[in-house]
Amino acid sequence: MLSISVFIAIGAAISIVVGVIAITFLNIHVRSSNLHSDSPFGLPGGKDYRSSPEKDPKCGKVVMFNGDVEFTDEPNNLLKEGNEIGRGGFGIVYCAVLRDQKSIAIKKLMGSSLTKSHDDFEREVQKLGKIRHQNLVAIEGYYWNSTFQLIIYEYFSRGNLHKLLHDDNSKIVFSWSARFKVILGIAKGLAYLHQMNIIHYNMKSTNVFIDFCDEPKIGDFGLVNLLPILDHCVLSSKIQSALGYTAPEFACRTVNITEKCDVYGFGILVLEIVSGKRPVEYMEDDVVVLCDMVRSSLEDGKVEQCVDEKLVGNFLLEEAIPVIKLGLVCSSHVPSNRPNMAEVVNILETIECSSEGQQEELQ
Repeated sequence: MLSISVFIAIGAAISIVVGVIAITFLNIHVRSSNLHSDSPFGLPGGKDYRSSPEKDPKCGKVVMFNGDVEFTDEPNNLLKEGNEIGRGGFGIVYCAVLRDQKSIAIKKLMGSSLTKSHDDFEREVQKLGKIRHQNLVAIEGYYWNSTFQLIIYEYFSRGNLHKLLHDDNSKIVFSWSARFKVILGIAKGLAYLHQMNIIHYNMKSTNVFIDFCDEPKIGDFGLVNLLPILDHCVLSSKIQSALGYTAPEFACRTVNITEKCDVYGFGILVLEIVSGKRPVEYMEDDVVVLCDMVRSSLEDGKVEQCVDEKLVGNFLLEEAIPVIKLGLVCSSHVPSNRPNMAEVVNILETIECSSEGQQEELQ
């Protein structure tokens, strides 16, 4: 009886050891498979992986609208903290380099459970990828799987408008002509989006990028369309970082959200660009709301207080005053009082032509 018990114990021990070894090798195999399936940039040219997204929801592919490309590194190295260049309500943005030394920006979308199915996501991003305008950031590709989604954009090394206006270490001083060009460019970009029936929802200075010709590029447009349902609470949480830019109607469930909310954000941007001040500034014992401060200064005839101190003596008063008034009208609390973006573009072009005519008369 003793010998039989010993043999049974030895057999059970051997079975346990074999089972542990088998499970260990199986875990290693699964981890290896997951690493490859979640690696959108691991294969040259961004080709499809061993199985398609339709057959395996954890598998994905990189789709580039301008053809095949080769990435220089694995995604775990690309999407790391050292490559992070920004973050917002919709995701984290990283900088990556292609093998041809071209830099791109990759946005990893937050809240993958809120994004649409593969087919719907692909359809929406491809539609956005066809949009090309001088004042819009081009979408160059995307990646989708059930775990996370990426959108690939063109990259601007000069940075965003917020950095250029408010970074104390920035040696760049925006001239008045450059600021006017930025305001007009943003207006044209927004007008084009509205013409395409696309509402941005999240207009702010960190979503406007500036190239080396002082041409503005609006980014992050159309991302709300990637949500399965345009839920008011979800949308509000996504744009809560846009303090000071958010139209009042977002706080009222009974008011429809229209392109006029973009007009409000644009109006605040205009005042920010002209004044060089943030939409809301917290002082030691006070909170300064930009549009209220500008309105009060303009009513008191103190236009200089509405203009960035870096521009004192170097701006056109005949342009500055109507531009400031336009910013205040666009940021009206009543949506119906705000002009549409096509009208804004016409007003700005009229202001530009008028000031050029006055300069010619003086000469």
